[in-house]
Amino acid sequence: MIGHRMIGALLALYPRAWRDRYGEEYRALLEDTGLRPAVVGNVLLHAGLVRTQQHRTALLRFGALIVFAMAEALALAAGYTENILWLPREPASLVLLAVAVVSLAVVVVPLAAGMGRMAIRAVRR
Repeated sequence: MIGHRMIGALLALYPRAWRDRYGEEYRALLEDTGLRPAVVGNVLLHAGLVRTQQHRTALLRFGALIVFAMAEALALAAGYTENILWLPREPASLVLLAVAVVSLAVVVVPLAAGMGRMAIRAVRR
């Protein structure tokens, strides 16, 4: 009885669409395999990966935004520049500038592309 509850709890970690598609087969696999610690750990890891994949783009953008903020904060704290977009003179500040530019591009370019696609669709209608 506890095994069935545990399997149900483990399956609940997966998104509904995934459970609808694979849930019964996965439940049978877990019942046949048994709930050893390694199996439970594997299920927890896989469920987390499936959930993360659903939001991969948003997570990547958020991560890039964090990197950009850290690069800006480091540049300001080190006194390299008061504006990260001004060309710095020291080699270390050039590295921070490169990190900031790349991370900002990861955030801004997809947003700009998405807005461009929305504008094109609006014009075509």
